[in-house]
Amino acid sequence: MNTIIQQEKTSEFEESKIFLNNAFFFLAHRDRIMSDSRMFLASVPVQNGPIYFGKLCLGAYLEWWLSYDAVRRISEDGRLSLVFRLAGSPYSGRNSCNEVYEDGSYKVVHISNYMNAVDRLKRISEQYSKNNNNERYRLEEVVEILKKEDNENKSHVQNYTALFRMTT
Repeated sequence: MNTIIQQEKTSEFEESKIFLNNAFFFLAHRDRIMSDSRMFLASVPVQNGPIYFGKLCLGAYLEWWLSYDAVRRISEDGRLSLVFRLAGSPYSGRNSCNEVYEDGSYKVVHISNYMNAVDRLKRISEQYSKNNNNERYRLEEVVEILKKEDNENKSHVQNYTALFRMTT
């Protein structure tokens, strides 16, 4: 394999791990992220749907999670999760999506309202897909900045977790 391609794949894998391990952290800091275009436009290396989207920016995920209840979930045992990857057929609605838990672990799930989730995410992503702003942070930088700003204060996450449970 070409070394450059291999490095890009490794970098994307590391960035996707950062995204999954910090999804709830990002959500807890949504106001700060939404107010800084460099954070908002940070690229998330998760491929959604074979034909719907390319890679999305962090702000698109935040907007989707906040505006569409069906992608914020609570399991029967009380675990919170966020849908982060859509994959399936637009014709049959069959799907095999992924959700991430607060601890960064994830699993495959079926979403009953798959096409609604796709349509909502597609509309949000189209708003930002034309933005060619090269000034964007990497996800790792976003995490570093946010942690530095709140001195790793976890109250943001705890506050969001309580709100999440009330609205889901």
